[in-house]
Amino acid sequence: MIREIRKKLVVLSNRSPFPQAVKDYIDHLEKLDWIYMNLRLDGSPLSRDDVEKILGGEPVMSGRIMDHVLVENLNELRVELYELAQRGLDVSPELIRIVAAKAGADVTEFRKSTPQLVEYGYTPVLPAEIPGTMSEFMAFAGHRDEFENPFEKAAGLHNRLLAIYPFKEGNQVAARALMEYYLLYSGLPMAYVDLSESQYNSTFSEYCRSGSSKPLADLLTKAILDRLELMIQLTGY
Repeated sequence: MIREIRKKLVVLSNRSPFPQAVKDYIDHLEKLDWIYMNLRLDGSPLSRDDVEKILGGEPVMSGRIMDHVLVENLNELRVELYELAQRGLDVSPELIRIVAAKAGADVTEFRKSTPQLVEYGYTPVLPAEIPGTMSEFMAFAGHRDEFENPFEKAAGLHNRLLAIYPFKEGNQVAARALMEYYLLYSGLPMAYVDLSESQYNSTFSEYCRSGSSKPLADLLTKAILDRLELMIQLTGY
């Protein structure tokens, strides 16, 4: 599928620049997908239509005030990811702090207790082990291979950071944001992973048991292939 993705990227590159109306529509779809995906994977009851209404400035009576704030915060995080990717920043401790802070984490210190992550059936490392495991994480993040699979690397960044669970809160969104950042950094669009909350939790639980990021990497690959095909259809004027 990677070869097919490269072919589609060439097609889109040859069609660039797109008309402004097409660019705006693609941006709107991506914004809606990114926000709705994150809300759904974190158990929010908001529908896709609800998210679109909130983005349009329309209050949703079934949503909490917190939900409206989350939509705005997630949109700001998405913009931040693009700005960081345009600067071509490698994954570094500073980049992780920026992303995690935008995801709602207190990045001034690591967590001081060990939560029981019931939804994953998993207990992360002890607080005293976080600095060491974060150093190992950064070694993984900084390693570059000539034939590196960007989807496996993006999925690995997500799974490894979430497994460490370094912050008191915001870890899930930070892990997904870092995953999306690596796709942007690699010259790809953001991925819309079409999973339910329980399916997402099961995917991460499988990583905790097996250490393999392939299931998530395969989902990312298919999501990008689908997104590029949609972009080709939208720009086929």
